[in-house]
Amino acid sequence: LFYTLAKYTNVPKVALIEKYEQVAQVNSKGNNNSQTLHIGDIETNYSLKKAESVKP
Repeated sequence: LFYTLAKYTNVPKVALIEKYEQVAQVNSKGNNNSQTLHIGDIETNYSLKKAESVKP
């Protein structure tokens, strides 16, 4: 979003406000699965071994 704003608009300033005490506590945290409501058995970036180890 910030890249797009900088590249294609004339917006002079943008503020990022983090909800949690530290950055990357939700979407980037490995066991949160980007807040989608599935367990990871259909992740395209998982190897076959990893996908098989995910328990429904």
